Amino acid sequence: MTYNINRVVDIMRKFLLAALAAGSLFAAPQQAANPAQAANPNQALINRYCVTCHNQRLKTAKLELDKLDLAHPEKDALIWERAVRKLRAGMMPPPGASRPPVDAVNALATYLEDSLDKAAAASPNPGSVRIHRLNRAEYANAMRDLFGIDVNAAALLPTDGISDGFDNIAGARRRQTGDGSCARGQRSEDHLAGRRCELAPASRSSRRSHGAVLGPV
Repeated sequence: MTYNINRVVDIMRKFLLAALAAGSLFAAPQQAANPAQAANPNQALINRYCVTCHNQRLKTAKLELDKLDLAHPEKDALIWERAVRKLRAGMMPPPGASRPPVDAVNALATYLEDSLDKAAAASPNPGSVRIHRLNRAEYANAMRDLFGIDVNAAALLPTDGISDGFDNIAGARRRQTGDGSCARGQRSEDHLAGRRCELAPASRSSRRSHGAVLGPV
């Protein structure tokens, strides 16, 4: 059977054109995303000065900025909060590396701060408070408000621990025994009955069992 050369060439040309067209269709979404990123100066800064080290391949400092969504920094608030601190302190990019203009760095930091603040205001999360004993002032106020009696908390309770200048922080409310604590958790009953509480060390088990009901431990 004799083939027409021109016919074969024509068929091959059409096949190649169809293959090129299909490849362009698959590549179109990725190509369309690049101009959108380039139009965002913050994303462009991160891509040029940050992603070169902090990416999914190198994972420098265990940070992969190329997979984070800059449009929604609240999704990775902890990472972006740390990034803001680094940017504001001039620690990133590191010394010796190519650095972006100061105005661009400040614009990125401001954008991140504003975005995180808005997200926090929209969905506030104050966290939780650890269970802890009352400090001296709180205990004295509680006894006065609940039972109408004045208590000299300084003579009855251990010294209040201080944390960052505050004496009502849960982390500073450590369990204390020894001088200043009454045996078997009888402080409140003695006050209500008008008796003087004899100061004596209390066992750890007895203070645990009575403290939650009768007062601070």
